[in-house]
Amino acid sequence: MTPEKLERARCITEAVIHEVLDDIVFDKILVTPDTERYDDDDDLDYLEIRAIYEGERERLRRRTLKIRRVLRNRLLDEGITEFPVLYFTMKSEWDQHPDPA
Repeated sequence: MTPEKLERARCITEAVIHEVLDDIVFDKILVTPDTERYDDDDDLDYLEIRAIYEGERERLRRRTLKIRRVLRNRLLDEGITEFPVLYFTMKSEWDQHPDPA
């Protein structure tokens, strides 16, 4: 995946997440190619999407199914065929080091 295509996927992902979950505050949304998930049998490439949000998990219930469908369709409309794999993580549970400045 080229850097330009990855940036386009990131922009689309952020837009869709903010549209569908407009009442939730996201600390960061990370979009990276998921090369470890690649499987010769299904011949798909994947995008790993980590959405770090503030608040409680209950606010996301039953709303993430719609976002997955909308995101997949929007990416395909833009020619991005990598399959998005979404992870939602509460900020209080995010244990990664901060991004370097």
